[in-house]
Amino acid sequence: MGQLMRTITLFLLLAFASFSARADVVYNNLGPGDTFSVTGGILIGPDDGSFGDINQAASFSVGPTAHFLTNVVLGLGVTDTPAYPFVPASVNVLVAKDAAGSPGTVLLTMPYAITTPGDQAITVYDAGSVMLAANENYWIIADAEGEFHGSWRFNSLGYMGLTAGQTEGSSWNLRPNDDMYALRVEGNPVVPEPATLLLAILGLALLPRRRRKQ
Repeated sequence: MGQLMRTITLFLLLAFASFSARADVVYNNLGPGDTFSVTGGILIGPDDGSFGDINQAASFSVGPTAHFLTNVVLGLGVTDTPAYPFVPASVNVLVAKDAAGSPGTVLLTMPYAITTPGDQAITVYDAGSVMLAANENYWIIADAEGEFHGSWRFNSLGYMGLTAGQTEGSSWNLRPNDDMYALRVEGNPVVPEPATLLLAILGLALLPRRRRKQ
């Protein structure tokens, strides 16, 4: 029995470590090398002064396994700001619940500093504070800040889906079956705690002993 316990414990530690270190792709429409289209939906910060404060959003679905969010990648096109030389700005990447097919309650806000113009794949990170439930829909929102002027690029692989746009403070304008914005969402799969796994495996291991005694 002692050897069995040691073997089971070692197995659980190794299995849990491998699950913890592995990030799954929850959703992805980026091309090879994180490539994307040269066109997209406009993103304008509140201090740009050209069109107002314009944000964009994209819906995505989680598969049959729940995940703790680790990072989100967006394909952005950043143009020069009205001031010259380029004025750094920022984009807030928000994760929101789905509310009857529209962006709902914001679960997490991850800021990203934009320091150079041009097309760029930006990555924002989270330490697993948000659990993406299995078989549920969520939204990623790109919220431009400062003098940001550019766009959230479309994917280049032909992915279509539900997107939305808004002027800050107004209702979302939903666009069903639209060109999807360039996006990847990753997370660690939700697995039972090691103690729970240990108890379950121990219970299975003890079944043959009980049967022999009976």
